[in-house]
Amino acid sequence: VSRHCSSSSTTMTRKSKQPGGHNPLTYHEQKRLKSSGYGTQSTRLTSASQLPFGHCCLNLSPIDGDAVATPSGHIYSREA
Repeated sequence: VSRHCSSSSTTMTRKSKQPGGHNPLTYHEQKRLKSSGYGTQSTRLTSASQLPFGHCCLNLSPIDGDAVATPSGHIYSREA
């Protein structure tokens, strides 16, 4: 008894069970990203670009009293 399909023009390939078996970027896209500096140390944010803890997001000064915090974690002074 044969269990083959009659239409053999389209064959299904097996899925890879290994992680990283499918790369969504082509070789040329990867090469272009690497040459642009994407993901390198020079394009990362430094501590100077981040606001210190307890500082107002509007006037960038330390909060001296009544403050308001948003659900996303941003802190604002009521005076600002």
